[in-house]
Amino acid sequence: MGLTSLNQLEDLRLQMQRIAIGKELTDPIVVKVSEKLDILITEFYMDQKKLRHKAQRQRIII
Repeated sequence: MGLTSLNQLEDLRLQMQRIAIGKELTDPIVVKVSEKLDILITEFYMDQKKLRHKAQRQRIII
């Protein structure tokens, strides 16, 4: 996940905050955006884990 993806993550987080104002947290729109945000966050952490693992393997090989 590069800088663009981090920007997307932040944009979606801000969008969720704007949507949630004046709504219940269980509102279907809030839940849908929250679920999308959860997916992006999970992808981000999985990508970070892969990068760390790759870096560790390269240190072992070198």
